[in-house]
Amino acid sequence: MLAERKPSWILAGLKLAQRNVFDVTNWTPVFGSLPPLPGDPNPAPLFMGVSGGLR
Repeated sequence: MLAERKPSWILAGLKLAQRNVFDVTNWTPVFGSLPPLPGDPNPAPLFMGVSGGLR
């Protein structure tokens, strides 16, 4: 069963390394639109994401 499996030491090591390599210092959600292309009948592209800083 999956519940009985021991945690992988490789995954544990990668998580520890990730914590020591970088950390998110701040973040904010971003939502916007790009300008429409001239002559294109389709609506302008939208984007969603996050912006922030790493330490």
